[in-house]
Amino acid sequence: MDDSEYQALKFLPPDFDDTPEQQLERREQILEIIGSLAKLSERERTVFELYIVEGFSKGAVARISGVPTDEVPRIAKKVKEHILQTITASQESKERSEKAS
Repeated sequence: MDDSEYQALKFLPPDFDDTPEQQLERREQILEIIGSLAKLSERERTVFELYIVEGFSKGAVARISGVPTDEVPRIAKKVKEHILQTITASQESKERSEKAS
C-alpha cells in the first residue's frame, strides 16, 4: 500500500463554547454510536473505520480486511445506515419521553 491509497479526512474540532447540555448530548450520541458499532461484526467495523473514518481507498481496505473490493462501499453504507437508525431511534425515544413528562 502506498500513500496514494490513504486520504486524510478533515474533522472539525469540538466547539468549546457548547453549553453543558450540548456537551452531554454529544457525549450520549458518541456512546450510542459506540454501542451501535459494538453490535456489528469485526469485519464490518474494520471496513467502516478504514474506509469512512480513516479514508483508505477501497482497494487498500479490501486487502487489509479480506473482503472483495466491490463490497467495501456496500459494507460501509450498511454500517452508516445502522448508526443512523440507532441515533434516530434514540432521538425519537428521547422525544417521546420528554413529551410524556
